[in-house]
Amino acid sequence: MQARHHCVVGVLFLSWMLASHAGTGIQTSEQVCPNPAAPCRPHSYTFQPYKLSVHLPKELAWMTSHYSRRFYAILLRSVKAMPAENPTDECRGYFAEHERLKVPTMFPQRKVLSSRNGCFGPGMVWYTNVDPDYIFLAVYAGATLEEARRFLKQVQAKGFRDATIRKMQVVVDTSH
Repeated sequence: MQARHHCVVGVLFLSWMLASHAGTGIQTSEQVCPNPAAPCRPHSYTFQPYKLSVHLPKELAWMTSHYSRRFYAILLRSVKAMPAENPTDECRGYFAEHERLKVPTMFPQRKVLSSRNGCFGPGMVWYTNVDPDYIFLAVYAGATLEEARRFLKQVQAKGFRDATIRKMQVVVDTSH
């Protein structure tokens, strides 16, 4: 019985140690910066042009995930991701930057973003509530569902008939 007690205590201690050293999620509660003319410029991270920027702490702790406030985006297109096999492989299969840059001319006050699921790299930025097996091209739609629904009508009028609304968050993950 005493051996079993020591085993349980050992497992609990090991679990506590692993949990205390594992990555943590930090809710920044900061707004994203959806205007392409005024992106967030945190001291601790440089966002790629195809990413939606968010305010971040002055210093990012290693092995943490920083979540933005929730927002709505209009998914314009999505395709199956073509993941890289290892970190030295070049990332491919995402929407080319010249393709992404065609969309802001239609919606100049709103950030057009795209994902690169399956790509390796330091300081991964990803989005919640999307299928990681797919990449997407999207445009910021607002902080509320009502704003997103109004904007969806404008997007569909520009020819994106299959566009859909998605509630998501930006995540800056420093564990990669």
